[in-house]
Amino acid sequence: MGGHWRNTIMVSVLLILSAPIGAEEIDLPVWSVGDTWTYKKTEGPLTYENAIYHSTLTFGVVGLENRWYRVNVTMTSSLQSGGKSSGIRNITRNLNGYYREGAQLPFTELEFLRWPLVAGKSWEFEHPLLDGGSFVWRAKVDGWVDVAVPAGRFKAVRIDIEGRPRAGGLYVQHRTVWYAPSVKSKVKEEWSGEWGRIIVTRENYELETYELH
Repeated sequence: MGGHWRNTIMVSVLLILSAPIGAEEIDLPVWSVGDTWTYKKTEGPLTYENAIYHSTLTFGVVGLENRWYRVNVTMTSSLQSGGKSSGIRNITRNLNGYYREGAQLPFTELEFLRWPLVAGKSWEFEHPLLDGGSFVWRAKVDGWVDVAVPAGRFKAVRIDIEGRPRAGGLYVQHRTVWYAPSVKSKVKEEWSGEWGRIIVTRENYELETYELH
């Protein structure tokens, strides 16, 4: 009997040691009313504009629906003329936002997160364009990294995302999202829009504070 248990333990240890680092799956978290996340937002610099703009974004869960969360989003700009604004936004139960190119088109879930998250997983999704074409996104989970932001240092999963029109063209978007299970949300996000080699949009977000219930 003792030999049997020793062999079982040895096999279990070998399986653990042989498993790839970061291979564990991350399941979809559940948000609660009152959960809040505040991010430092930086815009710029661009290819032909060196200015950098700062603002603060706070996301607070205020309601739960069947298919989405109702989230109050407050933005405070550091510019004297910027002021403060807020509004309600719907976030899918998969923790993604909705988007559409124009009022005549349907909303599409931007699946920058697709569950469960596990290193090596990849997926594709698209949304319609006003010209009748579609914009295609391709995402891949790179694996676990340690990331430092104003809120602290976190173990996070990095997801790299690229989007471009299916019909081709010069425009492309590059996004990187760092999702931390301990925060139940992203702790960092970077994205840029490029027209050829010209950077026309650049935004970075870093978590400053959070509160979970």
